[in-house]
Amino acid sequence: MLGINKIILLGTVGRNPETRYIDKGVSFSRFSVCTNDLATLPDGRQIEEAEWHEVLVWRELSDYVSRYVKKGDLVSVDGKLKSRYVSRGEGGHRVYEVVASEVKILARSKDNAQTPIVDAATINGETTQTIGSALPNFDIENIPVNLQGEGDSLPF
Repeated sequence: MLGINKIILLGTVGRNPETRYIDKGVSFSRFSVCTNDLATLPDGRQIEEAEWHEVLVWRELSDYVSRYVKKGDLVSVDGKLKSRYVSRGEGGHRVYEVVASEVKILARSKDNAQTPIVDAATINGETTQTIGSALPNFDIENIPVNLQGEGDSLPF
């Protein structure tokens, strides 16, 4: 039986993508995405916890990310979780990263607000199409942290 390995992140880019090239000009980029969650302490108080995710993109998506994704942007990342063993000196450790198949810019940071959002799906080598923000007038600094509804009123 096949399993499912699907990761969906909605978060803020923590650092600008770093792009490198390997054999025959194949590019890959790495960047980090921060997601926030609420944790409840034993005394009932809730605190916001940040979780950092390493994201890896390849080829055309790497080219798109290196050109358009910037630190502070709100992005949606779809991909799968991969692990690899990194050896350093006498020891080593396992590294987990999200290998992205899709990255969408949802909103620009305040420092990058004047840069138009370009959809990766519209880039085909020569032609690019600029589109507006997926979330117009979105204030990235005031993302609601508690999106829970009243009680357990799920329709299923």
